[in-house]
Amino acid sequence: MCPRSRRFFITLVTHRSTLAMKRCLVLFAALLPPAVHGGWVDPTGRPIPDAENRRSIGAFGVHIVLAANEAQFRKTWHSSRTPPRLNAINTVRRGETVSALLIFHGCTPAATGACEVVSSFIIEGPDGGRTPGGGGPVWTEAPARPGLLQLGQAGMSVVFDPSDPVGDYRIIANIEDRVSGRVLSVWLV
Repeated sequence: MCPRSRRFFITLVTHRSTLAMKRCLVLFAALLPPAVHGGWVDPTGRPIPDAENRRSIGAFGVHIVLAANEAQFRKTWHSSRTPPRLNAINTVRRGETVSALLIFHGCTPAATGACEVVSSFIIEGPDGGRTPGGGGPVWTEAPARPGLLQLGQAGMSVVFDPSDPVGDYRIIANIEDRVSGRVLSVWLV
């Protein structure tokens, strides 16, 4: 179980917590099976309730994850025929990069056959101050077959400088399916 009762945390630290990271990876892997129409499911097919980092409205759902190496995460995601074994993180050291990525399902296609899903990111520091983190298209292609997850095209990467305060940071992603009008917000603390 991840520190602080099953919530994912991004904490700027000066040391690594490998046991906590391994526990988070196990929990993360359990949450990645294919989604069903109307929400998220566990490996046995039972519905999983929404959480801060995973939300759904009808068939549209979004899950935010953190990766230390975005390029490797994407390569693993796109090269696997079976459910990939992905490495997610919950802590980062000063000078290291962390990337927030969006896994989603159930976007609604426009008359052209393509979805129009967009995102915007916000970083909230330990002092409560908010900084815009950019955004962009999450998906602009045809939707995947029902029940399959997709890795979004948009993401946000952050490097923590030596002057950044140590503490918990919240990464917030606001995602909108412009065709259906559905809007979801997910975050990691």
